[in-house]
Amino acid sequence: LLSIRLARSELGGNERNKTIAASVVSLSLFMLLASAAFGFWRYRMKHNAISKNASKDEWRNDLGPQYVFEMHTIQTATNNFSLSNKLGQGGF
Repeated sequence: LLSIRLARSELGGNERNKTIAASVVSLSLFMLLASAAFGFWRYRMKHNAISKNASKDEWRNDLGPQYVFEMHTIQTATNNFSLSNKLGQGGF
């Protein structure tokens, strides 16, 4: 709460001061509401981004079974990573 003490002579009939005070109060209120709206918008954007990533992960889980092999099984299947079983070579 803002309290300003003025002399009685300064309060009477000066339209310019009333206009300035009303403008300052209106502008302050507008800035407060605009910053609150911006903060709410940012919160919603972050929340939507998190939920979109979660739905993508859920979609990936529905693609089908995902297999995890033990190292021993892979070594047996590739003849201990033999060069004769090599399909390609990395690089550019």
